[in-house]
Amino acid sequence: TEMSALALVLSPEDQLRKPGSAGTAVVNSETRIVDEADRPVGPGVEGEIVHRSPHATVGYWNDPEKTAEAFRNGWFHSGDLGVVDEDG
Repeated sequence: TEMSALALVLSPEDQLRKPGSAGTAVVNSETRIVDEADRPVGPGVEGEIVHRSPHATVGYWNDPEKTAEAFRNGWFHSGDLGVVDEDG
């Protein structure tokens, strides 16, 4: 919900070719996998999924601490783990 209605999409052909994938970033959205220091990791390396987009919420209602933690360094930190493959 923090990223509006959609951040990633998986095409029909990739649903069969890459089962379990979340897809690639939609227009006006960026997604990365980062390490504990918020540095992007390479293909095949597990890390936290982060997003940024002009469609993202600006924060949590009346919770500036949670907002600061989740939206640090210009990216929304989902708390979810993921891996990017060689196709992105």
